[in-house]
Amino acid sequence: MKRTLTTLLCLVMLFTAMPMVFAASDYWGFDDYEVFENPETDELTSYPTTVKRTEDAKYSFVSELDSGTMTITFKEMAWGTYNLWEWSLKDKSGTNHVFLTGGTDLEYVYRTSKNAGGPMYFTGGNHGNEALVSLEFYNGETGEKIELAKGESINVNVLHIIEKTNLLYFPDVNPADSIGDYINKNQTYTESDIFANVTRKYTITGPQVRLNVDYKYVMDVYHGVSYTCMFPIAKKYGLYADMIDKDGNLVKTVVTADVGKADYSGPMNSGNKATRAILYGKNFSQYQFDVHINTYEDSLESQKNSFLTAFWDMNTTQNKLYFSKCDNSTLVKYPKGKEVHTECVWRFLYDADGRTPTEAPDKPDNEGPQDNLARGRDYIISVTNDDPGAPEYNTYYAADLTDGIAATEFNASNNSWFAFSAYKPNIVNGVGTVTVDLGGQYKITKLRAHLFNNVAGMGVKPPKSVSAYGIVDGKEVKLCDFESIPSDDAIAYWISAESDSIVTDKVIFKFTLDGAFMYLNEIEIHGEDPNSPDNIALGKEYTVSGCGAPYGQFSANLTDGKATTSITYDDNWFAFYNNGSDNSVISAPNGIGSIVIDLGGYYSIDSVRVNTLDLKGDSGIKAPAGMKVYLSDDGESWSEATALTSPVPEKNVAYYYEGKVKGNARYVKVEVTLNGVLAFINEIEVFGSEAPEYTLGDVNSDGAINQYDYLLVKRHYFGTRYLTDNEMLPADVNSDGAVNQYDYILIKRHYFGTYVIG
Repeated sequence: MKRTLTTLLCLVMLFTAMPMVFAASDYWGFDDYEVFENPETDELTSYPTTVKRTEDAKYSFVSELDSGTMTITFKEMAWGTYNLWEWSLKDKSGTNHVFLTGGTDLEYVYRTSKNAGGPMYFTGGNHGNEALVSLEFYNGETGEKIELAKGESINVNVLHIIEKTNLLYFPDVNPADSIGDYINKNQTYTESDIFANVTRKYTITGPQVRLNVDYKYVMDVYHGVSYTCMFPIAKKYGLYADMIDKDGNLVKTVVTADVGKADYSGPMNSGNKATRAILYGKNFSQYQFDVHINTYEDSLESQKNSFLTAFWDMNTTQNKLYFSKCDNSTLVKYPKGKEVHTECVWRFLYDADGRTPTEAPDKPDNEGPQDNLARGRDYIISVTNDDPGAPEYNTYYAADLTDGIAATEFNASNNSWFAFSAYKPNIVNGVGTVTVDLGGQYKITKLRAHLFNNVAGMGVKPPKSVSAYGIVDGKEVKLCDFESIPSDDAIAYWISAESDSIVTDKVIFKFTLDGAFMYLNEIEIHGEDPNSPDNIALGKEYTVSGCGAPYGQFSANLTDGKATTSITYDDNWFAFYNNGSDNSVISAPNGIGSIVIDLGGYYSIDSVRVNTLDLKGDSGIKAPAGMKVYLSDDGESWSEATALTSPVPEKNVAYYYEGKVKGNARYVKVEVTLNGVLAFINEIEVFGSEAPEYTLGDVNSDGAINQYDYLLVKRHYFGTRYLTDNEMLPADVNSDGAVNQYDYILIKRHYFGTYVIG
């Protein structure tokens, strides 16, 4: 949907006495921007609000609500720009509820570099490197400019604040502190320091703030992970975050700790594909905040980066919501002349009945076909002192090792990497450890760690050795040794190792240093619930359609229990191929490929899932157009198809097709419909349990099909004697999932020789 202010529209508004929008066009820079409608959102367009200049550099916006008196403050920062500062409510009993204070920011924050390799400096929000150009207030209904002296106030139904600023790429002598060096409004800067001209429009309507921002880039710059909308909130009122996608579906409920970590090392809970979040607490859930983005491309770059929307378990008393764009591993270029227009909304809601988490998982959602159990989990780094949280013991680099973000390049100006260091007390006898609490018992199958070697000769070496251990009955039990650790200089890489499926609730990675430093920025732990249904396809034989073989070198074993998460052009993947007329290599004739698995016995099947990948056409590889599953007793006659479902695929991200497939069978056929020349899969899992052997029609299992069998079915149908579970299987002769008069007739006809069962 486009919002475009045209000359014709201005004339219509003039003649219909609508001064609000007409006046706004005189002082607001937007004339064309794209928005989408968030389903189920409700935004205010007018609300009585008292605007007061409480200090020379501070304003308050007060509104009377059914729940009490709400106050929002707007305050000057040290470098001259104005930001939203505090949000509070005095309820009807006189109790004051402070939802957020000015300790951290709501508006945008950008990580910015002049080149694709950094260094990146922070700009905007509470980070400095932004200069005020002008600040003006307007009555949004009349367009009249508002000028208040200290202590003066005015009542309006709509308030517009127009704030013009310059974003600066300003020399920073200490980039590690995340605060820019332009931190005083009396400092000077030149035109060459400006990388973007910014116009903000705050629209205040009582308990709601809408922020529109118009950026015009006047310099080529590159952005890393940046935030176009944030919301810090006291844990008391924001312990939970319901993440909602652009179609109005609940992605997940992020649940944070009642008391967070004092050293700001709590999980980021990132990677949620949400355009909206509703924040609320445990004991005061009647007070809620609805925060959403209305500009999908400009604010979120259509959610292409891995950080996405996050709810940081920030410290002991606060959490913080982030809507993000760009990526630290591959900086995004914003060229001179580019214009960006963003819109976000913060709104306070009151619901006397409160809100409860609709989904409160006991473990984080995980990406990839093998659950990354470490994602979002708490962990402990080895130390040799009694207070590892003390500032003097901080390491040089402090990446979150379980946030799901594996940086591919080294950057000294941020915390994209973690350092084990011989000069810091975070190793013991030359060994650095990371202990991850999984929050429950899991059967560990695979472990990975993401490392970086020599950085310009700084003594950064690969580890001498890496091992992993689980805690079983209070003792350390070795899970695996990591065998292949590259020694090449200046590369980021994964190391991985298979585990012996030991069940544990804690995993310890041990890195033995071989130099002064070792760099790490992500660990993964893959496994499964030890009580999950058995994969009855594991190790079973299968046949391939078409030529009877996979295409080329893409010959992964589809039933070995190993589901690869990343793209490799080798035998980690199996390829269905459909191109040309050479039937000796075509495994998916007419664009349909199938795998038939012989389970080797009769099983009761519950579900099927298939790991696949989408490269959006790279090398001819696209996500399958669909998958279906069929069941059979003999491998020749097949049941009606059951379609598997999948999430919307993302490029280079492995994902599952999966679904419930209820039935009893020996053979399972997975049919894959191609969407291009090639489709990649690398694991098929069938879940279920062994079913008793039986002969169709022999209801009483006496080795013969006779009058006793059809009489049992007749009595079951008329309700005089019900069949047992073991009798139901052979009684369903026509395999329609029910036992009724049709099965009775077929068994009777078989007995009299007019029909043959089987």
